[in-house]
Amino acid sequence: MINTWLDDNNIQQNNILSLTLFVNASEPAIFESKKKVILPLIDEYYKHSIPACIIAQPPANGNEVSMEVHALPNYGSDIKTESKQLEGIIYKRITGNAIGKHLFVSGVACSYDETFALNSSIKVFEKLESILEYEDMDFSNIYRQWNYIEDILEEHRIEGKIVQNYQIFNDIRSEFYKKAEVSKYPAATGIGTRTGGVSISIYAAIACNNCQFLPVDNPLQVSAYSYSEDVLIGEPLAGKSTPKFSRAEYFCSSLGEVFFISGTASIRGEKTLALNDAVEQTRITLENMQELIKPACLEKSGVSVKNRNPEFKFFRVYVKNQNDLTSIESVCHRMFPSAEFLYVVADICRNDLLVEIESAVVL
Repeated sequence: MINTWLDDNNIQQNNILSLTLFVNASEPAIFESKKKVILPLIDEYYKHSIPACIIAQPPANGNEVSMEVHALPNYGSDIKTESKQLEGIIYKRITGNAIGKHLFVSGVACSYDETFALNSSIKVFEKLESILEYEDMDFSNIYRQWNYIEDILEEHRIEGKIVQNYQIFNDIRSEFYKKAEVSKYPAATGIGTRTGGVSISIYAAIACNNCQFLPVDNPLQVSAYSYSEDVLIGEPLAGKSTPKFSRAEYFCSSLGEVFFISGTASIRGEKTLALNDAVEQTRITLENMQELIKPACLEKSGVSVKNRNPEFKFFRVYVKNQNDLTSIESVCHRMFPSAEFLYVVADICRNDLLVEIESAVVL
């Protein structure tokens, strides 16, 4: 199926940037056994190494495995695509006069120990830091980030304090971002998994002269990095930090424009709306995403809207409760009948959220 899709879109295998596989696995042993089957198959199937992220989020359609492929169109000889490896981590490096240098790093992971998300988050960020430094980058070069956190909402007692896995992760992320003097935050998703500890995938770049990266925030929502203490859970171990991401990130080069939309939910201001109503939460979430590509929002962020007709073509949808899938699907396909959707079952970053959705829009 993948080769057919590649052929239909005139894309070579070497232009695959990353694979994200969603597997039905609730226990660490089952998850590891599935990884041991899947990763060799990927290596056998492709003639070169591809960054692959395997996530313990069951496909909502009942399958054992679903896969999302990110690939670069064939732009000509100026673009150089390389598979790289550092300390056992495979990543892609794309270079060219028209796009600068880009890194695609997937599935940098560390399982939990007795500190749950604390040590795992530190180790994963340290691994990413090593790759970025090797490529003459730091965390300020990231423009899209996916954060997968086992039992994201679980609270634990550490050092006499009640702390939440997601809040621990946010605190550690802020420390590494602060060290790199990050001032503009990337588009990001923070989502729960059933096992696997902490896993992060990133897209990062050193832009060339004709490239542009712009963070975009939603006028309907408080920026996540400006949340009040009211929506942060648990006691701080070192410093209680807000989630450091923008609602979207705009990228353009001479080759085209892409609008990366972060994981989005039924939040207005900083409050969750439509409690216990999956249908209404889905509708509000999609409206929040539509707001981001409206001319007024784009222009406020410095994005030119002349001759632009942005269109949603693909969504990744995280569904908290399997029983809500049919009603969530109905809303999605009614509002975007021509788009494609990938549905997985996952905990969302707030107890009262039932759905989260992300997307990328080609302008």
